[in-house]
Amino acid sequence: MNELFDIPESKAPRLRWMEKHDIRRHRADLDDENLPWSAWFPENEHESGLPMDPEACGYGVTENDAIVDLAVKHKIKLWNEE
Repeated sequence: MNELFDIPESKAPRLRWMEKHDIRRHRADLDDENLPWSAWFPENEHESGLPMDPEACGYGVTENDAIVDLAVKHKIKLWNEE
């Protein structure tokens, strides 16, 4: 017996929201301590898998900051506002 209770797995609200809006994110390999995280939508994605238009991206110190910045720029309600 591996589990105490047989409860099905469920995704966190933030993860479900990210999947619903198809948000991509990336942590810079550079030593950019100011804004190492970026987030964007697939329609703004280059063949390399990284964003084409930096102005359409969200940026932040943390992954969450970048995702929130992207949502605010595109006027999308956050997972805890829907």
